[in-house]
Amino acid sequence: MIVEPESTATTKALEIVNSAREQILDVTAVSEIIQLIETILIYKLPRLSQEDIGKMFGLNELRQTRFYQDVFAEGKEEGRQQGKEEGRQEAKLETIPQLLALGLSIEQIAQALGLDEQFVREITQRKS
Repeated sequence: MIVEPESTATTKALEIVNSAREQILDVTAVSEIIQLIETILIYKLPRLSQEDIGKMFGLNELRQTRFYQDVFAEGKEEGRQQGKEEGRQEAKLETIPQLLALGLSIEQIAQALGLDEQFVREITQRKS
């Protein structure tokens, strides 16, 4: 696979995967072979999308590969972190009018919430 020309790499990959499916009874071993072939293809043919690879190996098997699971877990974690950050930012924005009502200055609010003074000014002007 590694030395296979790009023009025939996908065909060769399918041959190897199909051969593994036919000859190897251990599902884990077949899955590891698919993962290895997938990794080689990802590096050898970076233009292939996840969808292309999914069509080649079958989407269900792709989802079982370590690559897919790692990428999915990484994306899920990034989404979780982004959601937390957006929640924190939203909470700060909701706090601004309350702090203004208590008599704090824009400078004090910006410092207390860790926000830029100009940003706090813009928010207070929008809410007015």
